[in-house]
Amino acid sequence: MSVTELIDSAFPEYANLANPDPVPVEDAQQLLHEDEALIQFLIGSYGSYVWAITKSDVRWVQLAAGRREIVNKVDALRCGLDARTWYDYGGSQCQRLLQTGYTSNDYERGAPLPFDLAKAHELYRDLFGGIEDLIHDKRLLVIPSGPSTKLPLHVLVTAQPPTGDQGVAVDYSAAQWLARRQPMTIVPSVAALKALRSGASTKPPTRPFIGFGNPLLSGPDGQNRRAWQFQSCRREPSISFGQRLASAMQYVPALASLFRGSLADVRELRRQMPLPETADELCTIAHRLRAIERNLKHISATGELAKYGVLHFATHGLVAGDLAGLTEPALVLTPPNETSEEDDGLLTASEVAELELAADWVVLSACNTAAGQGGDAEALSGLARAFFHAGARALLVSHWEVNSYAAVKLSTAAFAALADNRASGRAEAIRQAMLSMIESGNPAEAHPSNWAPFVVVGEGSDR
Repeated sequence: MSVTELIDSAFPEYANLANPDPVPVEDAQQLLHEDEALIQFLIGSYGSYVWAITKSDVRWVQLAAGRREIVNKVDALRCGLDARTWYDYGGSQCQRLLQTGYTSNDYERGAPLPFDLAKAHELYRDLFGGIEDLIHDKRLLVIPSGPSTKLPLHVLVTAQPPTGDQGVAVDYSAAQWLARRQPMTIVPSVAALKALRSGASTKPPTRPFIGFGNPLLSGPDGQNRRAWQFQSCRREPSISFGQRLASAMQYVPALASLFRGSLADVRELRRQMPLPETADELCTIAHRLRAIERNLKHISATGELAKYGVLHFATHGLVAGDLAGLTEPALVLTPPNETSEEDDGLLTASEVAELELAADWVVLSACNTAAGQGGDAEALSGLARAFFHAGARALLVSHWEVNSYAAVKLSTAAFAALADNRASGRAEAIRQAMLSMIESGNPAEAHPSNWAPFVVVGEGSDR
């Protein structure tokens, strides 16, 4: 028996997620509600297509834009969303794509990232123009591919933006974002959607929320003790808009390797930047949903973890290659005093897959948790895929480093919207949270780099 056959036999549910069998169009239509449209993008070197189906219609359209054109537009829009792009190659690629003199120094002085509304509208026409009439009033279930996996598609603009005067600040609150019009959920494949909608847990969660955040990290010099000051919930969490989650830009460049053998080197892991603001994030949400603290693997082994409806991680998210020796995506937890097979401070994708979950929603409030690897990345990272295998029904994941204030505001507003109208579903709840920031009257909140990083993956409906 080959390795593939062995995996298929021993782990059929994972095999279905990793290598799904084709689903006939008629079966796919049966999966959909009347108000939903399923959209799959196939972006290739020799032609790109979009396939859209609703309960009663099917449409297959060849895209006029070529792969290279789509790649350039996606990369240009990422430059207006992810500050890290301005630190790669000295920002020269972003300057070329946007034809701007903006630099990382401008960002550090507080100048907003130059998001190009016109390009966002062009890419909307490229991808959705041939199916707009079919999907206009639907909840969108999107299967991206290639370059479209690198961008949260709700950040596209559905109408031609006005041409502003040079030097005048862009009013992002007035843009006709796709997020304004309809909710969107990302799904890995049609087969994954079928598995999610036919495999609901027979034992629904009985407890509302458990969260893990603020790992005890001491920074590059080993002297940063901020995390230790946030070990219990404060009466009045204080988070300013300028606070940010530490990200790959803040990783210690001198690390030769994060690993000793197969285990993480906890001394090096502690040199990651602390994230004390995430304690406020978890406490704010827990205040609404009542949180407790337990050891993650222990409560999974005892069956306790499967009792929680929401599982929330607010910490560093790492993808393979971020640090030397890291071969799979992972979440950073508090490093132990001594490493062991059970605990080395990193919760890797393979360890996530072994958890026992029945969560309606797993929130990964960390950078890069939506990322795949390379330009042909799949619809979600191995980390997110592992949570599905463990039993989660939906994930909230991010495309770039997350502003702490925005993470708190988005997640708490989404939970509030879902509590007020559970039938609306998770995708609509996060859309309402985004709109609350766009329409807040604060220009910084209206910038898409702050409201747009999160996407719902998996089962966005609650029906």
